[in-house]
Amino acid sequence: MFSCDSSKQPEIVFSISHAITAYSDSQIIVKIPKKGDLKLNYSNNVSFKCLTDTSIIFSTFKEGSAFIEYKIGDQTAKKIDFKIEDNNEYDSLLKKYGTNALPAGVSKSLQYAFFQKMYTLEGRKMPSFSLNDFNGTQVSNELLKGEISVINFWYFGCGACMYEIPMLNKLQQEFANDTNIRFYSFFQDSIKYNRTHDTLLFENNHVINYGAKPLPRFLPIDFTFRHVGNVTHLDSVLQIKGYPTTLIIDRNGIIRKEFIGAGPSVANKITNAINFTNKYIQ
Repeated sequence: MFSCDSSKQPEIVFSISHAITAYSDSQIIVKIPKKGDLKLNYSNNVSFKCLTDTSIIFSTFKEGSAFIEYKIGDQTAKKIDFKIEDNNEYDSLLKKYGTNALPAGVSKSLQYAFFQKMYTLEGRKMPSFSLNDFNGTQVSNELLKGEISVINFWYFGCGACMYEIPMLNKLQQEFANDTNIRFYSFFQDSIKYNRTHDTLLFENNHVINYGAKPLPRFLPIDFTFRHVGNVTHLDSVLQIKGYPTTLIIDRNGIIRKEFIGAGPSVANKITNAINFTNKYIQ
């Protein structure tokens, strides 16, 4: 499930006693024993890529101090501390301009890469928040700890969000027997009416006609996640870049993966990230 792309060879090989300087946007490989239960931890400027029987491959980004830590079974945890240095135009722009606007003449592709790098949520802690679900039960960053949380950010009227919902329902069903994994629907809108536990009924404030037949006043959305509404402020705090966005959060409240967009390939990546986080992240 976590196989590596053999066409992309890592640039740097780490052994436990080999402390080096890496460069941003490079790949590194950590050699590990073949057997035993593996648990991982790593800094927020390193991102997991894939796993083989004998090694783990990561990507590096954002210059600064970094670390990779792993534990096999009951053995003492092994930690590699290293430094990431700027080796590309993206980090040069970030260092020079920070959060200010980029100068005229910077290509759109470079602008996109720059802001993706600057605003990535992976490796960050979930910010402090406290909201209520459908039933008035509190959902907060502290209450998420101790479990794997899958949070889908969306809003009514987002076509890609609507398209993704059946795939997310199916994904949740695949993990129905695992009580360590929780699924949350965080949506911007107010709930107009709640007909059943899983169905949202949104009020249609626009006259939308398909042929001669208008849409009904209330539109049902069948979504089986645990629903939390009115999350616009949290969206702003997290600087959600697009919808839908799905976050995979580990047991310590760290955002391990961020997925923007919808489709079967995204759903497969979410599934893999859940399995990986549940099995390997401490």
